Amino acid sequence: MKKKADLHLHSIYSEHPSEWFLQKLGAAESYTQPDFIYKELKKRGMDYITITDHNKIDGAMLLKEKYPDEIIVGLEATAYFPEDKCKIHILVYGLNELQYDIIQTIRTDIYELRDYLKQENLTHAVAHPTYSVNGKLTQEHLEKLILLFDYFEGINGGRNKVYNNSWIKLVSNLKESHIAQLYEKYKIEPFSDKSWIKGLIGGSDDHGGLFLGKTYTETEASSIEEFLESIKNKKTKPFGRHNDFKSLAFHVYKIALDFTKDKSKNVNNTFFNELSSFFFEDRPISLINKWKLKNMSRSSTSDEEIKKVFSNLIEVLKKKKNLTLEERFEISYNKISDIVDSFFKVLLISFEENISQGNLMKIIRNISSSLPGVFIILPFYSALNHMYQNREMLNKILLKFDCEKDKNKNILWFTDTIEDLNGVSVTLRKVHEISKKNNYSIKIVSSSKNIPNDENYINLPIMHEFHLPYYEHQKIKIPSLLAAMDKIQKADPDKIIISTPGPVGMLGFLASKLFHLESIAVYHTDFAGQTNGIRDDESLVSLVHNYTHWFYQQMDTIYVPSKAYMDIIEKRGIDRKKMKIFPRGIQYDLFYPRNQGRSFLMNKHNLKPGKYLLYTGRISTDKSLNVILDVFNELVKNYPDIYLLMVGDGPHKSYFENKYTNDHIIFTGKVQREELPDYYSGADLFLFPSVTDTFGMSVLEAQACCLPAFVSSVGGPKEIIENGETGYVIKDQNLETWINKIGEFINIINTNPQMIMQMKIKSRENVKRKQNWEKFFNEFIN
Repeated sequence: MKKKADLHLHSIYSEHPSEWFLQKLGAAESYTQPDFIYKELKKRGMDYITITDHNKIDGAMLLKEKYPDEIIVGLEATAYFPEDKCKIHILVYGLNELQYDIIQTIRTDIYELRDYLKQENLTHAVAHPTYSVNGKLTQEHLEKLILLFDYFEGINGGRNKVYNNSWIKLVSNLKESHIAQLYEKYKIEPFSDKSWIKGLIGGSDDHGGLFLGKTYTETEASSIEEFLESIKNKKTKPFGRHNDFKSLAFHVYKIALDFTKDKSKNVNNTFFNELSSFFFEDRPISLINKWKLKNMSRSSTSDEEIKKVFSNLIEVLKKKKNLTLEERFEISYNKISDIVDSFFKVLLISFEENISQGNLMKIIRNISSSLPGVFIILPFYSALNHMYQNREMLNKILLKFDCEKDKNKNILWFTDTIEDLNGVSVTLRKVHEISKKNNYSIKIVSSSKNIPNDENYINLPIMHEFHLPYYEHQKIKIPSLLAAMDKIQKADPDKIIISTPGPVGMLGFLASKLFHLESIAVYHTDFAGQTNGIRDDESLVSLVHNYTHWFYQQMDTIYVPSKAYMDIIEKRGIDRKKMKIFPRGIQYDLFYPRNQGRSFLMNKHNLKPGKYLLYTGRISTDKSLNVILDVFNELVKNYPDIYLLMVGDGPHKSYFENKYTNDHIIFTGKVQREELPDYYSGADLFLFPSVTDTFGMSVLEAQACCLPAFVSSVGGPKEIIENGETGYVIKDQNLETWINKIGEFINIINTNPQMIMQMKIKSRENVKRKQNWEKFFNEFIN
């Protein structure tokens, strides 16, 4: 008959806690009474009961006296590798007091402890093997544990699913050859003659009485003795819940509340103790405290804000009956997320309203008022960080034993811009297209009201938004801090890539640290250069430069679209060793020469026959558009049949339209991407004077449509064209230089059309040869 037991849990008798928060608080490991543990476990269907306190058996012995046929005396012994003092927790079952005393004496040496457990034939298992108790655990320690022990905790209810399942997979796929290799490396005698076969158990690792019996071990047995023998014979299986960061944070919070109750036993029926009992144990609230809650909800002072929201949360929970603990946590987390957002939103609005007025005192006051939001959010972020520590070590040992994850790596790609017609958005649309085509598990993460309803996108809830200074048509969206992290955690990321250094990009960077993943950024945009081109304000440019420099310097790897920009940002202080090339490709089935391009331009814009010059992109002063517009005003005097089409929208479109009123200059405004190939195909020459573009997607599109291009000698676009063969690199921003070069090109059109035709053919050939986006992307992802 199958029997169940939760083989890892703690009571009030447990030794001091390992969690730093509880240590700082001065709280105990647990405040759960043994009798409560017994009753709850029986209610939840456990056949046998144990308590595995840290280095104590008092709680287990107390229950053994009362229920001798149902209790397994257990212990979680803190052992050490003597060579470096790395802590390992070993669960021991069925021991007596003499054995306990001996274990207490020898547990400082894990090798001696292992030999003693084997000698005494004591049932045991390594607890949460991938958890670094004192920050010293390495891959070498795990390899030694594989030799030293045959029994491990497979599902630990305090650890997340990734870690539990990864360890189960690793030990389930061990081979005899692996044990032989490890023995040759460490010269440690394996536990048994079939040490590649491991036994697995499960336990809740409960400290607060919340998850007792939710994770357990099951096997065929008719008595405690048979149950323990089944563990030794490797016939047990672990079942039940894994942990997540929300449950962990609330679990620690519960212990902290129990600590405050314990400290004030003479007033253990205080208002907040009763509320915590309602929250964690679903006990009814007294009439007088219901009255207090109603008064709190009417409170309007900032000091009472948290109490007010807490009372609202209680009211919500009171209306919802028969909720599981996890459901209560979920509702509470969402409410707490709203609370945090409200605190930070006040701060953000204050910055917007008062920074331009120089009202620093008001900003400082609002910073102070937002501090409660920081304190509320910290336990959840700390829990997330705690749950994913040692990730790199686990990945390495999985790789060594050929146990990498079966599925594709989950890649989250963060961006602050998704619907705009810029290089970042175009690149990410291509990422989305290729990932769907090749079944890559890539999700684009952004915060927008216009994200496609597609499983390959994650839309983070917006906490606040504001217009970007000098880019009034663009809004910066700031995601909800807790709601966003919940969505990211549910996506189970293996890799994080960041395309922009805005609020969403910063959240991606924070996630990479909390999930212990490499931080990878793509340097799409030179924000300092753009700011300098838009606003002649040295302090503002310095501020943007300092922030973006700091942001990219934090990254482990930076993908840069061109070698030219590698040189530029290296001169600005970014470590060259972190940089790799990130070439971008083109959608060849969209961008190809169209026969009807000429007639399209003439009909759409009522143009007369002549020579058509073209610019596409953002209409902004940072693009050096004044260069080509001033040049054109001079050229048109000598070439009256030329036209300049300025295709696109931007913050300075009205400024340029008012300044350059020449009838031969056409500002088209924003056009659909599908129309761009007709513009490129109908034009004679593409002009791109920008000195702040890291790549120049418009140049690539023009060349793919067989359009020769003139570009600046600064930045990424010069690497797209072949100088003299598919266009020209203009060495400076001098108007005379541009006038002469464009004039020469117009003359070649008139006198040597065959040469122009060769430039057009080479333009597309060059792009197809150099920019194999799909090939690069496949290598990049894998």
